[in-house]
Amino acid sequence: MGKCLYSFFASIAATMLLSACMTDDSVLSGNDDIKTAMTFTAAHEPDGDGGRAEFANDGRTIYWQADDRLSIFDGSDNNAFVLTSGEGTNSASFEGSAASAASYTAVYPYADGAVLAADGNVEGVALAATQRATAGSFDRNAALMMARSDTKKLSFRNAVGFVKFTLGFACKQIELQGESGEIIAGKATLAYNDGEPTLTFTSEQSTSIILNPATDGGEIAAGTYYIAVPAVTLSEGWGITFRATDDKEYVRKGSKPITFKRSTVTNIGSFEKDGTYWYDASRGYKVRADQEVDMGITVTKGGKTYKVIFAKSNLAASGLAEPGNILGNYFAWAATSPWMLSYRLECDYYGCTMIPLEWAPGKESGYQEANTPYYNNGTYEKYKNAGDELEPCDDAARQILGGDWQIPTKEIWQKLLQNTDYTFSAVNSGIHSYYRLVSFKLTQKNGSNSLDLPLAGQCAYTDPSGIEIEANYWANSLAGPDHAWLLYVEDKPAEDADPSLPHTIEIDDNISDRRYMWYSVRPVRLVEQ
Repeated sequence: MGKCLYSFFASIAATMLLSACMTDDSVLSGNDDIKTAMTFTAAHEPDGDGGRAEFANDGRTIYWQADDRLSIFDGSDNNAFVLTSGEGTNSASFEGSAASAASYTAVYPYADGAVLAADGNVEGVALAATQRATAGSFDRNAALMMARSDTKKLSFRNAVGFVKFTLGFACKQIELQGESGEIIAGKATLAYNDGEPTLTFTSEQSTSIILNPATDGGEIAAGTYYIAVPAVTLSEGWGITFRATDDKEYVRKGSKPITFKRSTVTNIGSFEKDGTYWYDASRGYKVRADQEVDMGITVTKGGKTYKVIFAKSNLAASGLAEPGNILGNYFAWAATSPWMLSYRLECDYYGCTMIPLEWAPGKESGYQEANTPYYNNGTYEKYKNAGDELEPCDDAARQILGGDWQIPTKEIWQKLLQNTDYTFSAVNSGIHSYYRLVSFKLTQKNGSNSLDLPLAGQCAYTDPSGIEIEANYWANSLAGPDHAWLLYVEDKPAEDADPSLPHTIEIDDNISDRRYMWYSVRPVRLVEQ
């Protein structure tokens, strides 16, 4: 029995010894998983010298602040590190606990719930759809950055860009968005991408970013502000809405595509309540207030009186004609896009000749009846009777400019002539320094506003003619099945061709021409009185 007891206790002792050895071995082999106190030094791109948000194209640096925190991933865990020194400088120390690792990934600001995926991306970060206004700066919680290092020195790279604007009045709220519904905020995955961090939105997506006051119930005072945005192209332009403290909304829209770039500031300008850039639904977002003029005429329609607002320039393929191309583009009646897409003007002291360069597919034969909307086998299938007016879907001004823009009625052209004095004038063509295109100038009889209608000529088939000699501007109604009304103006030299004698202005507001002819369009909109 003694042998048995000895054997039993010896067995227990051996087991305990083995157990103790195993415990010691597991502690030694698991040292890499033990959290230890660490200090990281954090700076900003491009070479570790910059501040937390250094904008090379904005001429300023914003430094680390006292309560800044980082997420530092040691291969498995998301560890919070807090700033302990370096407040107000461009290189700060952050302390916390993490396991030793061959490489560290870091995200600013600290992202609660974020995880490091097997592919090295950080999932569960967010570019906030609601940000706090900070005068002269941005919401730090939206300024996403990422770093990767095999040492305890982190050089952060911006994952976002910034939209900058200067506000001349106090607001309750500001909202930025794309005009074609692009995602610009939400939960996202952050990829380091060789030092060019990228965001991929995954959930809680938003097509707008709202900037609220720094404190609940406060206001956004006049000043300069930044909104953190992803690297994205807003393909159909952008819009920003300022809700003033009196609850009135001021809206500015840009119609051209805009690209926000990583680590880059996009300045969209300064805004005052009395600016000429504010969006009006009836004006649309392609025409500014300073691109239209009130010529003092009204028309009655459906028992209501409307003021007529004229665009200051001709219609072009994607908006109003720009300086340097004051002729704009040319349209057949009921066609909502031009058939001649581009042209060249060859000008000398005596005049200009237009050279067509490019035609729309299928319209290479130019302005002829076979190309005309609704024409089929010798007859028109829509708009068949005298007096028929263009529907909005067939009105080039409405389709290109949006809002309430339209081709003028015959009555509008007639009232314009009745209420204005007219002459010919020279308008800067942007073609040659010594050459200016001739324009038909109308000036209010009882006012100071004026309107220029360039003598843009005409075209049948592929042969433009009449530039500098005549102007033809469509009206929106038919004179007969295949003819539409228009305003016609001609510059007629004196019969003896003596250049010292005044030219004769021949005007006809009761003339029509074939629907397939190319003519100019001068948009108008009606404002109910």
